Amino acid sequence: MKKYLIVFLMIASAGLFAQTDAAQNSMPAANLDTEGEPQILQSEKIQIIKNNKTKITIRSNVNNAAVFLNGQFEGNTDLTINDLPAGRYSLRLEKQGYEPKRYIINVRGGQEETFYVELTKYEGYVTFNSTPENCQISVDGTTISSQTVLLQEGEHTVSARRFGYKEEKQTIYVFRHTYQVVSFKLEEAPFNILNLKTSRSAFNPSLKGTGGRIKFTFYATNRGTATVTIQDRMSNTVGSFELAEFTTWNQSVTWDGRDSRGLICGDGVYTVSVDSGDRHLEQTFTIDSTIKLPSVTLTPGGSGIGSLPQAFRLPESTCILEISGGAVLADIDGTVPLYREDSEGTFYASPLSLGLLYCPLEFLELSFKGALLLAYPKTPGLITGAAKFAFRNRMSSGDLDFGFTLRAGRTGAGTWEPYGADTGNGLSIGGLLGWDAGIIYTGFSSEAVWYSTAGTDNEGSDFVWKNGLALQLNTQAVSAGLWGALNSSFGNSRRINDLRDKNDWTRAVEAGLDLHIKPFEASFMFNAGVSTLLFEKAEYLKITAGVTVIF
Repeated sequence: MKKYLIVFLMIASAGLFAQTDAAQNSMPAANLDTEGEPQILQSEKIQIIKNNKTKITIRSNVNNAAVFLNGQFEGNTDLTINDLPAGRYSLRLEKQGYEPKRYIINVRGGQEETFYVELTKYEGYVTFNSTPENCQISVDGTTISSQTVLLQEGEHTVSARRFGYKEEKQTIYVFRHTYQVVSFKLEEAPFNILNLKTSRSAFNPSLKGTGGRIKFTFYATNRGTATVTIQDRMSNTVGSFELAEFTTWNQSVTWDGRDSRGLICGDGVYTVSVDSGDRHLEQTFTIDSTIKLPSVTLTPGGSGIGSLPQAFRLPESTCILEISGGAVLADIDGTVPLYREDSEGTFYASPLSLGLLYCPLEFLELSFKGALLLAYPKTPGLITGAAKFAFRNRMSSGDLDFGFTLRAGRTGAGTWEPYGADTGNGLSIGGLLGWDAGIIYTGFSSEAVWYSTAGTDNEGSDFVWKNGLALQLNTQAVSAGLWGALNSSFGNSRRINDLRDKNDWTRAVEAGLDLHIKPFEASFMFNAGVSTLLFEKAEYLKITAGVTVIF
């Protein structure tokens, strides 16, 4: 008898341990059980309707969720059901991958009610362990900061990395209402240096900001040190950097183009090399003193002078931030119908603008500009984005610049009455031509603009052709630009206060002065401008000031 009792106890103990082990590997997560008595769902919106009829609308944060009333499928969200008999109903919403939700709703006669149900995806808990500790854990490419996370049901790619070790990746499947542990054991990585790159292919050390510097980057797999050496085409060393022991993967050195005496290196091809033990990397780049950083204003069509985009090129990787504000004064004939109600006085509005520009390639410039017209009814905003392609043909007496620009812009209201001038709205394509003689730059632009009044696609045949000339004088400390443009108008925007009824080759004239003040050795400029926009029966005077920062 005692022998059978011992066997029984051994079997029972084995079963208990098996259940415990199974629970640890696939443990139901707490607080995820949706079973139980359904609650009464209150309507989020109620309206009275006639004849004691009923109308309910079922909304959800998830599109096309299946809606069931009293167990019968009625349709998918968002769903409206009319003329249900008044009373109490069981409401259930379902969608694959989401927790179903059940509620009780009361449908009342003479009322239109809206019910909102929020569905949540099935989820499970995952804890990550790693050897060594303190690894960087990522789930589907996103780094997580907690060791235990709640993930949606389904397949996920997880990875662990730490400097000095090989990265490890796994594919896991998360089941609803479960808990699982994922472990990583990383192998130490052999030391190596890889992927030496230069931030630009050519640069001019005389330029301010990032345009006058070059950055060298490379990748290290483990702890070590390296020497970065820069040599000219005669193998003379003009720069050298001893790097401290690596503690992370990405390494970088920035060089200002000056030798050990602080003198700017001459034009030519240079070689940067990275040496660490028996490992060697090298890359070539060019110092080019003819590369320029023009004094620019961010126009809706890209960098330019005044409101005219120009064909000059900015150095590769240049980034510019421009902030400006000012005031607009107006003298408008009383016969011109205005959008704004308060047309008395000469003050029209106060523009405030923010512009961003980046040159990913030496011939490509991407820009964005946002502006608010303060003190104007409803404070309309203008948003524009542009891509400018600029090319250069170098000659003995100067540079011939040419290119084109593509632009899209939209505003919240039709401003600058009586319309027919390009003010940044609409879709535009423009051709650019310029001559850079060093101190003096001369440029021409021609832009075709569709939907110029507010930038929408329902403005009839609204079309503007804008042609402009610009002249800029550049010195070390100051640059000044004169510009002017003729706006030709064709068609009408179909706005109530747009009275254009014929083509007008001389619809509006623009002219202005740009000024940039460049503090010595600073990577920013003060900018100011004054311009006028002249219609036959309306005149605008715009005065602005701000700052331009070069990164």
